[in-house]
Amino acid sequence: MGVLRVGILDLRPFFLTGTITFAAVFTTGFAFAFGVTAFFALAFGFTLAFAFGFAFAFAFDFAFVFFFAITNPSLPERAIV
Repeated sequence: MGVLRVGILDLRPFFLTGTITFAAVFTTGFAFAFGVTAFFALAFGFTLAFAFGFAFAFAFDFAFVFFFAITNPSLPERAIV
């Protein structure tokens, strides 16, 4: 397998910790979205189930977008050498 590079950066350590990174981004996104949504849900009379569902969807999308934006080798500025 080649070395994945972004400019002069070697991303092999990122792939070794990709699962941890994904989990960290997911958890951060979930906590942020749940906190904000729970506040508005309670303020406007929605249930916390609504806040939980929205936060889960937001965190999942946020984590996938972040993960694939970093690891997508087909973007022009990234190359497998």
